[in-house]
Amino acid sequence: MIGEAALVLAATRLGLSVARHVSVERRLARWAHCHPVPQRDQDTVARVVRVVRGISRRLPGMTCLVQALAAQAMLARRGVRARVHIGVRPGSALAVRLDAHAWLTASDGRVLIGDVPDLDSYQPLESASARITRQLAALVRGERVAWAALDTEPDALVAFCEREDMTGLVHRAIARGPAADWPAACVDRLARRARLDAALELARGQEIRRVLDALGRAGVRALIFKGTALAYSRYAHPVLRPRSDTDLLISREQLDAARIALTALGYAAAETSGGDVLFRQLELHRADQHGVVHAFDVHWRISNQERFARMFDDDELWQRAEPVEALGPHARAAGAADALLISCVHPVMHHRNDDRLIWNYDTHVIASAMDASQWSSFVELAKAKAVAAVCVHGLELARAQFGTVVPASASAALENAARELEPAAAYLMPGRSWRDDVAANFRAMPDWRARLRLLREMALPSPTYMRRAYSLDRSTLGWILLPALYAHRGLKAAGRK
Repeated sequence: MIGEAALVLAATRLGLSVARHVSVERRLARWAHCHPVPQRDQDTVARVVRVVRGISRRLPGMTCLVQALAAQAMLARRGVRARVHIGVRPGSALAVRLDAHAWLTASDGRVLIGDVPDLDSYQPLESASARITRQLAALVRGERVAWAALDTEPDALVAFCEREDMTGLVHRAIARGPAADWPAACVDRLARRARLDAALELARGQEIRRVLDALGRAGVRALIFKGTALAYSRYAHPVLRPRSDTDLLISREQLDAARIALTALGYAAAETSGGDVLFRQLELHRADQHGVVHAFDVHWRISNQERFARMFDDDELWQRAEPVEALGPHARAAGAADALLISCVHPVMHHRNDDRLIWNYDTHVIASAMDASQWSSFVELAKAKAVAAVCVHGLELARAQFGTVVPASASAALENAARELEPAAAYLMPGRSWRDDVAANFRAMPDWRARLRLLREMALPSPTYMRRAYSLDRSTLGWILLPALYAHRGLKAAGRK
């Protein structure tokens, strides 16, 4: 560990001399995820901190930022999550300058590196988006948030809430009184949007019932999961959980029957590249007489990523499903333990570990209503599906933003399981790209026949799809240019990040 610390500290110092700290932090994180250390004991954190501090005293240029970044990377190798903070405070001298400091904190808030007596006087640097996210999380928790703390304009805040699907939750929090000094124009706009969302939810709820009834009559066993399932089974009111579509999980054998049933209701399937390895879902849309667009995403696998696609078999989720009375007799949603597992895994398997406030609140809502038996089931599921590290990450985000309470026994069991080198933990790597997902999907395929099929579906989608994608489906020119279209698609994919 002494040799490792010396090398990491030196590399970090060199990196900061030629690149921004964000780039250095991302590269160190990728190195840590690619070279994990499987063993971890109770003294790991203290040992890493002690070694980093000791070596830093013997090497030149080991600033607080160098130490914090190096210790963060070394801890990440050992499965311990920590966060680097950079703060500033006005200098005491007459000259205008900034006094900056960096420190490292554990997931429970303890300062590991950079603890100084006047640490509270440093104001952490953060982007406008991060600041608004932090303040809105506090507001939703029930804390009083002064308008000045947001440091933004009313229009920008309303746009942020709409983009992040937080309008309903923020409006409800304001109505309870913790934002009395907010501008009336901002409060009024949030209220108008919340009323519009409530009206749209009435139409969408009725349409969801109509679709589920049609699928039930056709003999299609459809399970609701993710946004709509949570809106009608976990949230206080469905309007508090906006979403763009309704996700349904069916068996692959019932896909044709589901397509026929929805087509009879006026739905049209979105154009896809064909095949069922690259994309394991079918999107269908319909606009009603009022112009409201209804969308259903019909999955026959839980994910398009092979690592997670077979996490549940066809009957497993259905056997533990719960009825959703508000959506009719044919409505069943994923049970509590399954819903929490999906909530933790969803941002990792579909969105490259994107951190959205509404997704973390989903996790909070589900976890906060679970009893001891459900927590026990969840822990066993996480271990059986080899996603304990991903679940620990999701629960930590919910705890940090909304104070989610996780039973000590469940937390300890998940932490112990997360020490194993789970393949799914690679999806937690910061800065993950489209190429990383493609490579991981390729490696996770069961055999070379499946890998070749994946490559074919990526490189050679159907000619009909290609001509429509380039708006040449109504011209003979589309057939003439088809080889060039495939070549252009390949060049775009090669340059994609």
